[in-house]
Amino acid sequence: MLLAYATFNPVSVDEQVWYPDSTSASHLTPNDSKLLSKSIYSGNKMVKVANGTLLPVVHTGTCVLPTKFKPLSLTNVLHVSKLQHNLLSVRQLKLKQQLSCCV
Repeated sequence: MLLAYATFNPVSVDEQVWYPDSTSASHLTPNDSKLLSKSIYSGNKMVKVANGTLLPVVHTGTCVLPTKFKPLSLTNVLHVSKLQHNLLSVRQLKLKQQLSCCV
């Protein structure tokens, strides 16, 4: 079972940049130091990247991104060590926005 689709592009990693990804079901990072809290992922789901490669999830955790207005808290961020970029799930951001406006 696939957990997310992601962009995979073999270029150098800019650890400060997070790229919006409309196809990803989860927020993804190749760098576990981005995670404030993390747990070892023990499931068997994989992330499928654009070239069809399946990559394992190593950890899950939370992350806080600084923004112009206030920090953005991300939950259920997946650490996938072989990714090349930090990816923001547009789907997850929309869901978070919908939930926060209804509470």
